[in-house]
Amino acid sequence: MGGAQLVGVGVQDGGIYMGVVLLAFALISIGIYTDLRYRKVPNKLSLSLFVLSFIAKIVIFGQAGLIEGLIGTGAVIGLMLPLVLARALGAGDMKLMLSFGMLTNWSVVFWTLIYSIIWGAVLGLMKALLNKQGSQLMNGMWSIVVNKGKAETNDMTKIPYTVALLFGFATFVALKGTNLALGVGL
Repeated sequence: MGGAQLVGVGVQDGGIYMGVVLLAFALISIGIYTDLRYRKVPNKLSLSLFVLSFIAKIVIFGQAGLIEGLIGTGAVIGLMLPLVLARALGAGDMKLMLSFGMLTNWSVVFWTLIYSIIWGAVLGLMKALLNKQGSQLMNGMWSIVVNKGKAETNDMTKIPYTVALLFGFATFVALKGTNLALGVGL
């Protein structure tokens, strides 16, 4: 496994990878704080985190890391913009993930979003059941089936999606490890 490298940084330099993974966790955690407290992720925060991610990617991984980060950012736009336009996610969630995409790579973005969709469904279901709104949830799902994908929106099962994003990234890291979370060996 000695040949797996990213911009001259070998797998044996696990401290660097762990540091970037921790930075990614911190990035999403800051988003969670503002999302829970204010129910939005402010543009100034998103821009600041993106600049920080951009600088970190260049300093740690150089030009190849920057290219990888830009591809990760493109993956965020390609995967999340349709969800934002369909109002399934908020634009703040996507802007936060742009920083995440810059800091990681397209594969991490893809799997984090897959896992976060699962976590979002679980958290929404738990919220509905805890609020004793299970029958409303079933009626809403029936409405989606009958109306061919169009449901009335309400706050019953809306969750701060940044929480699902954090759980999605944690699931990815737990399953793939910190080196794979940053593109080593992918």
